[in-house]
Amino acid sequence: MKLLSGHFAVLAALVGLTLVLGLMLAVYRWYRPAPVPNERQLALMDLMQAEAFIYRGDRGKLTLPYRLFMPERADADQKLPLILVLHASTGRGSNNFSQLSPAVEQLTSAKLQSLSAAAVIVPQCPKGVEWTDVKSSGAPYGNYTMAGTSVSERFKAVLALIDDIIANYPIDPRRIYITGSSMGASATWQFLYHFPHVFAAAIPMNGRTDPSQAEIIGQTPLWMFHGIRDKVAPIENSRAMQAALEARGIAARLTELDAGHGIEYESFTPETYLWLLQQELTTAPRSERENIASGKKYE
Repeated sequence: MKLLSGHFAVLAALVGLTLVLGLMLAVYRWYRPAPVPNERQLALMDLMQAEAFIYRGDRGKLTLPYRLFMPERADADQKLPLILVLHASTGRGSNNFSQLSPAVEQLTSAKLQSLSAAAVIVPQCPKGVEWTDVKSSGAPYGNYTMAGTSVSERFKAVLALIDDIIANYPIDPRRIYITGSSMGASATWQFLYHFPHVFAAAIPMNGRTDPSQAEIIGQTPLWMFHGIRDKVAPIENSRAMQAALEARGIAARLTELDAGHGIEYESFTPETYLWLLQQELTTAPRSERENIASGKKYE
């Protein structure tokens, strides 16, 4: 009988401990401090305009915070290229600074901007969702099938935002570029699949893609970067896409870095930056809003 009561006491203690830990976790989630910008983000916040774009789509209103870097122009009539940077999962939120990644620091640096001026736009994906509507099962994130995927509301909002920037700033619509890391790289790949003639060139870093769609995706000039020790999105993702592109006679570059998942500093060198800005659409760009309204892909 004493042994039985002892078991009940242990069980009661375990239940009590579980309840206490659950309460502590709930309190932490409720009261945990808001993110604080680091030194890099503070510097970029001083450098870039803070704005919010409101997109009204089929599912209601979506507010997309974003940061915009507009360099000085040598000529008042000069139209600037625009680089869209899609952040990784850690950049999600509504504070309009968590998305300011090392790639943004590189692209807005005097070192690269002195080579050739370019505007940089960095929207922020809301918490609880990804740029795409594709559900992720957890790392390692491998390639997947893009056929049948939908265009997410975040995609539509980003495209409408680009149109808004073109309408209100001196931007060259033939020189819109896209880049992203991790979750942002996966979104970059899917943008190229759904909208193959919007962007003049793309630089995806450590993402996942669909090699079976290489013929569509390869219509956009590509320079891929991937860390050979990436445990989150294996390098085989990019190697498979490179092989698929080569099999179709499509030229694309893959740079394999001796690194893991964080490769933004290493990817954006002067060579990469100048290559990006040398690319230009050869077809007349269409309005992103017009394309969304028609429900059609670019022709």
